[in-house]
Amino acid sequence: MTYIHGYSQAGDELLTVQAEFWKDRLTLPGTHLAPGTRLLEVGCGTGSVLSILDHAFPALALSGVDIEPMQVATARERLDRPGIPIDLRVADARDLPYANGTFDHVWIQFLLEHMDAVDARRTLQEARRVLAPGGRLTAIEFDYHTLRFHSDLDPLAWDVVRVMNAYGQSDAGSRLRYWLSEGGWSDIDPGPQRFGYQGAATPPVAKYFEQALTALMPGTAGIVDLRRMGAKPTDSIEFTVYKATARA
Repeated sequence: MTYIHGYSQAGDELLTVQAEFWKDRLTLPGTHLAPGTRLLEVGCGTGSVLSILDHAFPALALSGVDIEPMQVATARERLDRPGIPIDLRVADARDLPYANGTFDHVWIQFLLEHMDAVDARRTLQEARRVLAPGGRLTAIEFDYHTLRFHSDLDPLAWDVVRVMNAYGQSDAGSRLRYWLSEGGWSDIDPGPQRFGYQGAATPPVAKYFEQALTALMPGTAGIVDLRRMGAKPTDSIEFTVYKATARA
């Protein structure tokens, strides 16, 4: 498993930008967490998503794991809450350091796309193991095969798929339904979310993709052209992200 963006200050900043971009588009809509919910984020990075959930839902019992010590250290600084400790650990998603049935909810966001299918299945198996009976999973993953810019930038979208496949799985989102079914999960909702932006609505989204793709594949032709999106009514960006939910 290789984290495609690497571990650096720039990579940490990108995680924060990413979390804020998805906050009101995908992370919070449809999410309901009762006070006292024991939630584990697998692949918590610098704690940006946990921070969003912490502010949106009161009195959660939060935990997070990430394989990179530097990111866990940053997450500890970000999530320091006097009197309300958050359990953050350096750990491998494929071998979680928790007993069976420890949590009520496991959250996985943009992690499985960095793994091959074997490791993704193993990660979901571990998530199910540490959930209490009836506990819930939220897994959010992209399907980069659905990424479309206007036709002049089709080669850029193809490059994204190629690069993601070199590091993991470009279509992890669309695979979630099958992995969950194979893993014995119940009440599965694959949760496809189709996003489309056109004309004057495209610049904020284009800026997000410019930042993400510059980190993903610096120097690739077409990335700088994203800065001009929105000048024409025909400019468009479309993609599908899956916010899958299931019960252990």
